[in-house]
Amino acid sequence: MSSKCYDTVRDLIEAKLGEVAIAMLVVNSERQTKTIMVDDVYDALALLGHSMTESELIGTKTVLH
Repeated sequence: MSSKCYDTVRDLIEAKLGEVAIAMLVVNSERQTKTIMVDDVYDALALLGHSMTESELIGTKTVLH
């Protein structure tokens, strides 16, 4: 990747993280808790159309497209 692309990629990542953070805060407020839990993150990603799986057994996470 060209070094000229870095700023554009950073801007895209920042925008997506902002979307996830807002969705996560909405989910958290619906649960009426002060602490953001792992389930809040997964539910926020699901609201944004990203399916995530988590395996407690092997300690890995996989993104499904």
